Amino acid sequence: MLANNITVSLPNLGCNKDCPYCISKLTPQSVNNIELFGKNIFLLENLVKRSNAASLLITGKGEPLLNPYGLRLICQAFSNQIILELQTNGLLIEKGQSESSIIKECLEKAINVIAFSIDNIKDWEYLIPTMSKYAQMGKVIRITLIVSKLLPENFNFTYAIKLARESQANQITFRKTDYPKHSIGNNVVTEWIKDNANEVLYNKLKDEFLATNSPIVRKLCWGPSIYDYNGIGLTFFDKCIQETNTNENIRSLIYQSDGHLYTSWNKGGSILF
Repeated sequence: MLANNITVSLPNLGCNKDCPYCISKLTPQSVNNIELFGKNIFLLENLVKRSNAASLLITGKGEPLLNPYGLRLICQAFSNQIILELQTNGLLIEKGQSESSIIKECLEKAINVIAFSIDNIKDWEYLIPTMSKYAQMGKVIRITLIVSKLLPENFNFTYAIKLARESQANQITFRKTDYPKHSIGNNVVTEWIKDNANEVLYNKLKDEFLATNSPIVRKLCWGPSIYDYNGIGLTFFDKCIQETNTNENIRSLIYQSDGHLYTSWNKGGSILF
């Protein structure tokens, strides 16, 4: 069984950004089982040692930084064993909340890649100093840009690269706003995506990039290719999650907040332990 990465979905303690396209609202909600989540970490540690996964991604059904103690648990268990990535909207990193010392310690001492989920220019510009700060510490900065009508009509590839340079970002992922075919039926979310996905802009960005004839760095086992654009690793994701796979092209082995491991976000039958 080959997987591109191992994803840990921290027990959900809420979110500080109510994204209208949120895929978590369209996939089954895992019931938090804090005791089992901690108990089964040793199984996950054994899996990490035996797997060919390139990295371990820390994320959540909510904002993972709202669970700093869960973040610290994973960082303590896996620091220096595997590349640790954090997927976050980033808005809590510099807020000075009471748990900020835990977050600061994890970011500075354990996390290798900070992936910022961005859906609008205002948030991106606000986060540029934070991104630059951690880039100067040697962290890899990834921008995951969700392409929808939340971006301005005149947004283009050149401007995206300009903001990336200002952020000192190493990687950019352009993600098409989409929803799973087998979603759980949150009509508010699916209808918003249908009305605001902005496939025209997504295709324009892709066409503008392809016109640069940038070389391919590598192809991910589940389909997309990563390119080198003047020193920035760049890719496009047409799908929000992987809905089907074989043992040879699994995007993620997903350790959910219930303390169980799955190969799919939206299929309980994909459970492994």
